[in-house]
Amino acid sequence: MSVPVPTMDSAEPAGRSSILDCACELFAANGFAGTSMRSLARAAKTSQALIHHHFGTKSALYRAVRGRLMDRLADAEVLTPTHVGADLDPTAQLAGGMARYADFLEANPEFLRLATWARLEGDNEPWANYEALLAPMENALNALKEAGMLRADLDVSLHMAMVGGIVEHWVAHRAMHVASFAPEEGLSELTQRYFAQAASVIAHGASARPEPS
Repeated sequence: MSVPVPTMDSAEPAGRSSILDCACELFAANGFAGTSMRSLARAAKTSQALIHHHFGTKSALYRAVRGRLMDRLADAEVLTPTHVGADLDPTAQLAGGMARYADFLEANPEFLRLATWARLEGDNEPWANYEALLAPMENALNALKEAGMLRADLDVSLHMAMVGGIVEHWVAHRAMHVASFAPEEGLSELTQRYFAQAASVIAHGASARPEPS
């Protein structure tokens, strides 16, 4: 049985929004187990009773925080089928999708921090609307398979997970990679080159290709 997930809408009361802001910051910094309702009330300058009034339990508040971030991901239009098509260069499509996802993660650093805490705390519960968010892109990729633009044996769900993981790794560790591999190159330039190479390898493989005659 699925659990209803409270999310934010445009008419969200200011008090509720402030609680979500503070909860997102504390959960991202300390994880679910390391964040108490007392510390949440203190950070939000409100009472525990009001937090319970708006969200019920700490678990429900935690799901609301994650649901809010998923709403932001949907609004960012990172995973929209308008960026996928048989008439577009596959490498450019991949690189563009990676860059859009990276931009979202940079603008919402709590997303990766919460995901990291979930892994450390053994929380494998899917985030709100996860399948619905991925469905349009999955359908678009399946359409490309039917059109012969992608391999028939490609599992598009695993493909999306793989591409997302490549982006998440870069955003989480890019400073170290820049310092290790290209200290003389700017972060923006190296990021662009990283996504271009990753997209090219995914689309065409890493094996040497014959030079055009």
